[in-house]
Formats: sequence, structure tokens, C-alpha cells
Amino acid sequence: MAVQQEGASRNVYLGSLTERVTDEEIREELSAFGPIDMIKLIPEKNIAFVHFLSISTAVKAVQSLSQNSKWAQRKVHYGKDRCAYISKTQQQNAAQYLGISPGYEHLLAPSDRELLSSAISQQSVAAVAVAVAGGGADNVGNRTVYLGNVHPDSSIEEICNVVRGGILQNIRFIAEKHICFVTFVDPTAAAQFFAMANLQGLSIHNKRLKVGWGKHSGQLPNAIALAVTAGASRNVYIGNINSNWLESKLRADFSEFGEIEQINFLKEKSCVFVNFTNIANAIKAIEGIKQKSEYAQFKVNFGKDRCGNRPRNVAQHNNNNNNTVNNATNDNNDNSFNKDKSSKDIEDTNSENDATGPHIALSQSSESETQVTN
Repeated sequence: MAVQQEGASRNVYLGSLTERVTDEEIREELSAFGPIDMIKLIPEKNIAFVHFLSISTAVKAVQSLSQNSKWAQRKVHYGKDRCAYISKTQQQNAAQYLGISPGYEHLLAPSDRELLSSAISQQSVAAVAVAVAGGGADNVGNRTVYLGNVHPDSSIEEICNVVRGGILQNIRFIAEKHICFVTFVDPTAAAQFFAMANLQGLSIHNKRLKVGWGKHSGQLPNAIALAVTAGASRNVYIGNINSNWLESKLRADFSEFGEIEQINFLKEKSCVFVNFTNIANAIKAIEGIKQKSEYAQFKVNFGKDRCGNRPRNVAQHNNNNNNTVNNATNDNNDNSFNKDKSSKDIEDTNSENDATGPHIALSQSSESETQVTN
């Protein structure tokens, strides 16, 4: 496909620029396509390199600029991706593909970082292929997956228990219509989940779900993208909490910030995990709850989104072939606190990472709900 033939990467090269062009002008125009990690302007050569956070965003930028008359006299190509930015999620995905034990990707030698870059590129190319195969060229970069035929007695918690492969931005369940829309943070994760769900099938209450693409999600808001790189998720961790606290009190306090998917109170570990249906509400909750005097004594931070765990079959395969991988515990207890923040506060209850291999078997849904709009 075009991505492979043109050597697409997250780095877009801009040539034949005017001498007076500035970083701000480039950022203002190209940020319309998606979040930008960095811009390197070389004025003496009239060129610039724009590093986007995802390859799908870079593909959209190159395709759009090439058809823009304003850019007709300028050069727009892909530059070499030198891993100017590799998020933790990307590292885990790539490390999983390379067969590296979960939690050990940070121990790679500098010379091995090129392998991570290659794996990331392959995953991104595969994601683009899945998106195009399931919804056409305009579906590239879509982060929303549609689930139909959902049992009316299902809960959002039960739906989240079958969603795997990437951190979620939002999940919206419309029970009366038996449908749900799951929006991932990363379009690559959305494509991997879409392909795996079509290949293996998903069931809740013994009803097989219909899987398709929802209305295009658009780009991830910059504020959320930056928050995610700093560890944000839908899951809020409250540590050092007394077991006498009532779940109803926690639900009432945190519901002020948005809809709650699940509350998991681990009294034996003196901690609580509050999972929201929207990552933006979790971000607001952490900021807001710290302003309440009764919560000042507790440790409040982000936990892991269990939807970011690998699909069970992938986890089992690696557990059988790599003795360094810890056995996974039940998903309902997989609400571990981010190790980056404080590994001493609570042990990670699941060693899984949010990864599947880039060689995804394509299987389009035969149902009419493909490209359902929300």
C-alpha cells in the first residue's frame, strides 16, 4: 500500500520553505492534523522536520498538504523516524512484539532502540491497513470502535472487562439501543482491538457482539495527549485510606466529576481504584478531589487502565514461552497503581502490557453496523 511504498513515518519533511517562516507558523498550520511532539526548523536550508505523535497523523498531513495549492511549490515528504518520541505505551507495544518481557523494555541497550522504532512503524502501518480495510481511506486514524448486539442487562464494567489492547479515552453505552462506542487514546490500539475482536469474537451474557467502526473520533485533544504521556488514565488511585470508609461515600464524592464505571475497594491494601468512563473526568477528579480537606491525608494519583492489558490469548502465549512473565490475576483485581509514581505503595496485580503483534489478521465484520455513527 501507499504507506509502505512511500516509507511513511511520524516525521514529515518540509522543503523549499520561505526564509521568514517560523516554528510558530508551522505548528499553527500543521497541528490541525494532530498532536505534534517537536518541530526542527533549519532556516539556513529552508527546511523543517515536524515530528507527530502518531504515524496516522503524519500520513494525513502529507496527503493533505500535497493537495493544497499553498504548498504546491514546496516539498512535502516523510523524514526518517529516529524515535524523537516514544511513549510508554508505544514502548510496551513494541517490546511485546519483539518478545521482551513485560516491564523490561526500559532495560534495552541504546543500540536496540532501533528495533523499537521498527516495531512501532510496523504496528502503525498495520493499523492503517486495518482502518482502511474496515472503513476506507477516510477511516485512517479513527479511534472509535462500535459494539452492537450488547445485552441490555450488561454494565459498562462488563463491557470494559472484554475490551483489551489500549488505554481508553471514553466508553459510551446506550443500553436501550444495545450499542456501545469505545474510543481508545491510540488509533493503533483501536485497530488492533478491532481486528482481534473480529477474528476471535466477543461475547457478553452469552451474546456475541457485533464489531465495527464508529464515527471518526478525530484527533486526540492535545491536553489529553500530554496528560497520557505523564501517566493519566481513566483509573484514579486513592492510597492509605481507612477501611471504615464507605463505598457509597466515595461514589458520591467522585461522581461529582463524571460517570463512574467501577469502584474497586481493596481494604486489605488500604486503597481504592475509581474507574471513570472518560479519561477527562478522571483528570478533573484528581485535580478536584485534592481540594477536599478530607482527602488531603490520602495519596491520590492515576492507576492503570485494565483495558490497556493485552488480550488474554496473547498473555497466555507469552506466559508459556517466557519464564520472566508473571502470572496474571483476575481482571477485576487488575487496578494497579502506576509504578512510575510509587512502586512501594502497592504491588502491581497484573504484569500484562497493552500489546499485540503488528501482523494482524484482517477480518471485516459482515454486519451492517460497520461505520455506524455515534
